[in-house]
Amino acid sequence: LMSERSQAHTARARADLERAVAALRDSDGWRRNLAVMAQFHRYSFRNQLLIGLQMPDATYVRGFKGWIDSGRCVRKGETSIRIFAPRPWQRETGVDEAGTLQIEQGVNFAAVPVFDVSQTDPIPGHPHPWQPPERHAARGDEALAWTLWAAMLAHAGALNLTVSTSD
Repeated sequence: LMSERSQAHTARARADLERAVAALRDSDGWRRNLAVMAQFHRYSFRNQLLIGLQMPDATYVRGFKGWIDSGRCVRKGETSIRIFAPRPWQRETGVDEAGTLQIEQGVNFAAVPVFDVSQTDPIPGHPHPWQPPERHAARGDEALAWTLWAAMLAHAGALNLTVSTSD
């Protein structure tokens, strides 16, 4: 069972998630969220929304202990970003007719605190100080990209959609 405090954090995170979804209804909100999605592509869509709502300029997030292990310390007084993390569980439900122990399993999600690198300072003398990963520009086959673009335009046209581009 979750504590009252955990339930309150989860309820707040769910309310934040509803606000974040509502913010996607305008073009600027959608554009901001696309930037967050690009930065946090390994996170679930719901956690991307939560990060973008609570700290739109976040670049790298980890839990408190994760930053300590990486040679950085969260500054005193910093406010965490709440995201959902899976909490697997299992319990014994009894023994069946054949004498086999029956186990029920599931996953709950709890709101957990994470912090952006901008909320941390390096730990002097740490043996393995954290360095941001190197970012590489996207590269690809330009001819293939134009072929895909033409196919998407054709599909949009078949759906009676209009596509426009601008700088």
